[in-house]
Amino acid sequence: TTGLAQYKISPDINFTLQARWLSDPYVTPYGKAQVASSRIQGEQGFMIGTSIRNWLKHDWSLYVDAYRFSNETYRASAGARGIETTLQASRYVSKNFTTLLRYQFRAYEQRVSGKQILQWLGKHRFTLQATWQEEHLTLSGLLAATYYHTQTTSATSGWLTSLRGTYQLCPKLKLSTLLALFDTNNYATSVYTYEPQLKGTFSFSNFYYNGLRTALLAEWNPFKNFELGVKVGFTHYFDRNTIGQDAQAINGPDKCDIGVMGKIKF
Repeated sequence: TTGLAQYKISPDINFTLQARWLSDPYVTPYGKAQVASSRIQGEQGFMIGTSIRNWLKHDWSLYVDAYRFSNETYRASAGARGIETTLQASRYVSKNFTTLLRYQFRAYEQRVSGKQILQWLGKHRFTLQATWQEEHLTLSGLLAATYYHTQTTSATSGWLTSLRGTYQLCPKLKLSTLLALFDTNNYATSVYTYEPQLKGTFSFSNFYYNGLRTALLAEWNPFKNFELGVKVGFTHYFDRNTIGQDAQAINGPDKCDIGVMGKIKF
């Protein structure tokens, strides 16, 4: 069972309340229910959110989501609880320039490795983004940071800075690029940024350890019924001699990937 209520105080202020009670037999992946886990069954929770436009020269959004699981989940026993919140402020500084500031916090219970007891884990994410957009050019700079802590281990952290650009060389050719530097202590402090993708795909890539990532995407549309996309990406790690493991292991600190997409309309 899931329910949603929305109330608009004014054109600029909106409130949302959502409650959910998902039984164990509920297994549909297309139930369109707000959930905190990819396993959308045996979960109960509620979410409160609000959005406010043009307050202190910013557009604001805030939500708080609290939940619990009635049965066993991944590395957590029955009764595991959690809470997640996000606060975001965006501003149109000028016709071409926008900024975005976001803070996310998630705390949840998970079983201590090798023991039958739960501990609380907490993760903080900070994001600052600035975008400049003109008729043929878009530039976006990002600074992201993650802070992770548990009740049984030392705190760890990570950061990422990136620059994305899109340039329309001519009506039939567009170039998109990414340059990112990242440094994290482990996978738990992974940092994310959007990477240009071939048409029909969308991805927020996650990065961890210490390295750089660059990508170039070219999209060519010479005829009305024909499109061609080529993407080249390169990742270098400063602190790794091997990337991946088992059959996907790469003996070296570098990884290169190439993607090609062609589309013909009949």
